[in-house]
Amino acid sequence: MKAEKLTRVLDMVDKRPSKVTFLTTSGRIVEAVKLVNKMAKMDYKPDIITYGTIMNGFCTIGKTNEAIGLFRKMEERNLELNVVLYNTIIDSLCNDRLVTEALNFFTKLTSKGIRPNIFTYNSLIQGLCNFGRWKETTKLWNEMVERKIMLDVRTFNILVDAFGKEGMLKEANKVFDVMIQRGVEPDTITYNSLIDSYCLQNRMDEAVKSYCRIFVHLEFGVLDGCVLIGPPS
Repeated sequence: MKAEKLTRVLDMVDKRPSKVTFLTTSGRIVEAVKLVNKMAKMDYKPDIITYGTIMNGFCTIGKTNEAIGLFRKMEERNLELNVVLYNTIIDSLCNDRLVTEALNFFTKLTSKGIRPNIFTYNSLIQGLCNFGRWKETTKLWNEMVERKIMLDVRTFNILVDAFGKEGMLKEANKVFDVMIQRGVEPDTITYNSLIDSYCLQNRMDEAVKSYCRIFVHLEFGVLDGCVLIGPPS
C-alpha cells in the first residue's frame, strides 16, 4: 500500500510542473490549486516554482488577495522568496490601484536585502503616476539612478505618457530628451504619447513641430538642444 502511494506521489510530482503550469495558463486556477492541495495531502510539499506559478495565475485574473494568501503561505514555510515573486504582487496591486499597499511590499522587499529590478520600479512608477504622486515618482527615479539600474524604454514611456496626460508638456519633453541622451531608443508608444500630449491641449502647431522633431531624430539620430534633466521634484 505504501509502495502504491509512493508511486502515485512520484507520478504526480513528475507531471507537476507541466500540469500546474498548463492549468494555470489555461485560466483553470481552481483546478491547479486542487492539484497542489492533493499533492500536499500525499506528503508532497509544493516548492516555490509551483506556488509562484499559481500566484501569477491568480494575479493574471485579478485575484490579488488570493495571490497574497499564497505569498503568506510561502513565508510561513520559510521558502526563499525572490524579486520575481515580489514583483508579481507589486505589479498586481498597482494594477488594482492599491499603490500604497504595493509600496509596503516594496519596503518589505528591500528590508530583506532583496535587490529590486527594473520591473519592480516600472510597476511602482506606473502606479504612482496614475495618481499624480510626482514626489514619490521622482524619489523612485533617483533610487534607480543611485542603484545603477538601467532605465528601459517602458520607464520613459510611462513618464512621457503620464506627464503628457496631465498637461505637463515641458516635463514630458525633458524626459524625452533624457531618454535620447541615455541612449534609450524611443518606440512608437513614446512618439504617440508625446504628440497626443499636444493634441490633448489643442496645441496642434506644437504637435506638428514635435512630429518633425521626432522625424529628424529618426532620420539623423540627433535632437536640437538636448539637455540632461531629471523629472521634476
